[in-house]
Amino acid sequence: MRRIPLLCILGLAAAFMFLVVPVGCRGPAEKPLPKSDYKYREPEITLYDNDTGQKKRIKFEEYIAGVVAAEMEPSWPIEALAAQSILARTFTLHKIKYEKGVPKHGADASTSTEEFQAYDPSRITPAVRDAVKKTRGKVIKYKGRYIRAWFHSNAGGKTATRIYLPLYLITLPRVILTASRTAGVMREGSYAWNSSVRGCPNMG
Repeated sequence: MRRIPLLCILGLAAAFMFLVVPVGCRGPAEKPLPKSDYKYREPEITLYDNDTGQKKRIKFEEYIAGVVAAEMEPSWPIEALAAQSILARTFTLHKIKYEKGVPKHGADASTSTEEFQAYDPSRITPAVRDAVKKTRGKVIKYKGRYIRAWFHSNAGGKTATRIYLPLYLITLPRVILTASRTAGVMREGSYAWNSSVRGCPNMG
């Protein structure tokens, strides 16, 4: 009988183990994650409607669009709408993170200008959506914290120095007194007023 060299026998055995052993020891195949899990999921917030008394879930950036449309004239320049988008986004995140939104309604935000910000989705235009989209995710922080992004429709002709700010805002960087152009921009009679404040500790 013809002898088979030992080296050949060892080679055949190794090949057999390579082909057979992995098949017998293979664990259950891992299923790939659904494609939807790879996509960015936009966060949602709970919005309280002060007119209806109802709460609803709404996508964050969709809410910001409704705020920008309500707080400004949707026909204003795109850069103005973009600036408002950043401020509205910062204001919202500040309220949610540091003040727990609107606790009395158990919501992140509300449609009341006294409790939160103006909100009117019926005024959203393509320009508003473009402004929100181009600033998506952009906020303003100071020393790692969202600033309290107060804003106004107009400054009555001139902005104020920080001496007139509430105590909790005095730690912000210096606010520079500047003229505010209102003529030809705001409606006649809507940008001039007189006001007096009594007992304000910041005014000496």
